[in-house]
Amino acid sequence: MEIGTSPVQPAPDSGDQLNGFWSAEEDYGFVNTFKYDDEKVVLYNYSLFEADRSRVVHNWLQYFRLEALTEEFAASGFRIEEVFGDTTGAALMPDSAEMTVIAKRG
Repeated sequence: MEIGTSPVQPAPDSGDQLNGFWSAEEDYGFVNTFKYDDEKVVLYNYSLFEADRSRVVHNWLQYFRLEALTEEFAASGFRIEEVFGDTTGAALMPDSAEMTVIAKRG
């Protein structure tokens, strides 16, 4: 497991540390990243602070290989029809940072 911590950088000319994503109010936050390689899961743990409250948001992301994703879809009654290396339709390559699939029921 890898662990990382970093303060979120403010938007230029703004007191808002997270670009208004989590709050319309001025805020400050820290992001802790926990990577679980064996489970292919990453946790982005946001600690958010505003003038009148603080909170924590846990954002879990699971990563799939195409073979595992195909099995997950099939178990739910879907089949993958097309696969791309990003959301613009580029070809999926071994070093693609993301994957987009088009699936249909049946």
